[in-house]
Amino acid sequence: MQHAKRTRRWSRPYISGHLQLPSMIVIFPDKMGGKLSTYRKRRVQRRIKEAGQMRNVLKAFEVTEKKPEQSSPKSTLFGHKARKPTPVKKVKAKPSAPIRSSKDSSKFSKKEEPPKWKKKGLFKIQASPVIHVDTLKERRRVEGDEIKLREITVSGPVAHNILYENMLEEDVCTECSYCRMVTRDLLIECRVCGKAAHRNCLGKRGYLDTENQRVAAYEAEKGSDVGWSCPDCEDVSQLLSPEQVQIVIERFDRYDINQDNKFNLDDFRRCQSDPGASKRTTETSFTDYDRDGDGYVSWEEFRYIEALKLLQGVSQASLVRSLRPREIERMKNIFRGQDSFKAGVITEQASQMVVMNWRKSLGFGVVPNVMKSNRDTDFSLISWDRFVREHAFHIICARPNTTGIRPYVTSFGLC
Repeated sequence: MQHAKRTRRWSRPYISGHLQLPSMIVIFPDKMGGKLSTYRKRRVQRRIKEAGQMRNVLKAFEVTEKKPEQSSPKSTLFGHKARKPTPVKKVKAKPSAPIRSSKDSSKFSKKEEPPKWKKKGLFKIQASPVIHVDTLKERRRVEGDEIKLREITVSGPVAHNILYENMLEEDVCTECSYCRMVTRDLLIECRVCGKAAHRNCLGKRGYLDTENQRVAAYEAEKGSDVGWSCPDCEDVSQLLSPEQVQIVIERFDRYDINQDNKFNLDDFRRCQSDPGASKRTTETSFTDYDRDGDGYVSWEEFRYIEALKLLQGVSQASLVRSLRPREIERMKNIFRGQDSFKAGVITEQASQMVVMNWRKSLGFGVVPNVMKSNRDTDFSLISWDRFVREHAFHIICARPNTTGIRPYVTSFGLC
């Protein structure tokens, strides 16, 4: 059987965007079978047909720059007629607004609106110059020195015990302040004066009679961050003069009708100086004295409240002098946390954060009313000396142990 002699000569299918059909020369021998020749003829015809369809595709999508209208709508794409292009509607142009002069720039037409920054009366935002951190520190220090000098002229020199540069040197107590012995028992240190004591020694001397005192000593022995106040520091009535202490004793004797060292709400109502006071007002006043909520006011509860009421009328300078180093150091450490430039000056908003963190450290909780925002004073600066003078009374209010009762600070302005 003679093999078919077949030669193919292909040219490039794409030249400058047009498809050229391949020129094929097929030679079939005379003695070839009929089935084989029929199959090859059909294969050649199918390829020619596919090449013709590709040519129609290129013609349909061919667009020339000079004559875009030459593409006839009757050109077929795979045997389908192409759609006619939709006619474009002609719209009459509206008369344009009159051109305004540069002098009349304040009046704008509806189409030509000014930019938003011109409407709001703002200026374009310019990139602020980069200021070095050392420059900011120096600027804050200069501002702090000016504020300190101004406050010294108004309220006098700064007390020595509250200087911002002073650091507390703590001495570790190794013996009990009552038994003067060093034992294996754990010592409880006072958060105000630093004295140490055994819990058993406190119980023997009657300092753990109330539930509040027992809970405070137990929590301090476990290592609570709130701490514990010794009986001497807890008794804020020691800051009063002898005449003021006598006034407090006479007031309590007037309410204590039964002479049992306590009084209830009925006794409190009988001895009220204002007989026209409402029932609700009387109950609110009695609740301020009754800190543990047992329905009775003891001599200790009455003494602390009356002493703090009298200390409210004392000058800030004398209150600052009565502060202990540990109390000042606790507040100073929180103040330094907000003083990023270490200049002894912070903003008013940062001072509110100091008060809130100080309340957290003493276990008083966070009250939303402490953070009062005022745009006029939030960024005004306040020095450490002024801050301590303004909060010296609140620091003294935090001396009594209030682990099991309501804090005294909540009754005197710092809610």
